[in-house]
Amino acid sequence: MRIQYDNFNFRANTLGKLQMQKQHIASITERFKEIAGTMPVKEVCKELQITERTYSRLINSCEIVTERKKAKLRAQALTHDILQELVDSDLNKKEICELLEINASLFYRKLKELDVEYHYQHHHGERKFPKEVLEKVQRIARNLKEAADNLGMAVTTYQGKVKNAGVKTVFRDVIDKLNSIDPVEFQEAVNKLPIKEVCKKFDITRANYTALIRRYNTKTPMRVSVERCAGTTKEMLLKDRAEGKLIKTICAERGISKTTYRRIINGES
Repeated sequence: MRIQYDNFNFRANTLGKLQMQKQHIASITERFKEIAGTMPVKEVCKELQITERTYSRLINSCEIVTERKKAKLRAQALTHDILQELVDSDLNKKEICELLEINASLFYRKLKELDVEYHYQHHHGERKFPKEVLEKVQRIARNLKEAADNLGMAVTTYQGKVKNAGVKTVFRDVIDKLNSIDPVEFQEAVNKLPIKEVCKKFDITRANYTALIRRYNTKTPMRVSVERCAGTTKEMLLKDRAEGKLIKTICAERGISKTTYRRIINGES
């Protein structure tokens, strides 16, 4: 009996809450019709103390056509031929959106849905630069920003163009900086510091670090280790073991790790 009584109370409380919600919605319906579509959704929900889900239900039940819904209806009425004709005309993206009364996001979505051929450069007036021009600008400019300014474009746009054209962007400022680094000082830093700290000390990138390693033939810990391993053969290690030496002792004498020892013994590259 106790369980049945508790279930009855639970259902009664639930029905009571639903009834209160229905009464609240009924009391705000008129006000909702006045402000829905004229104010942002969050502000409407805050004023009327309803959730966004309830807002959507009221929009449908009251048959209110918001600007967003109007845009969706206009987009649904678009066909491949209509949109293709517009993008093939002299109108740019902004003018097409204004004509159709839709935003840019919906415009791009419809292009994909309707499989419309769209030429980005035509609609954005993007200028094309020959590879020779980009290479010339790269040679005379001292840094990335100066090169972009010379062509009248943003740095990111310039980076995209030189990447697509296959132009190497090594500027005069970078070359001068690399030339000013002393090989001996660089070697000492490589011997003592991690790569990140070396780059920070000389204010260079990881790519600059690699370029200096190749230019000065700098001995890095990894390169020394590789050369040492290359000079150690399986026969040498087996001979050391035959002499009764421990693996720990052999690794210390040869300057290799136990992992490297096992790799050489097993014939792994």
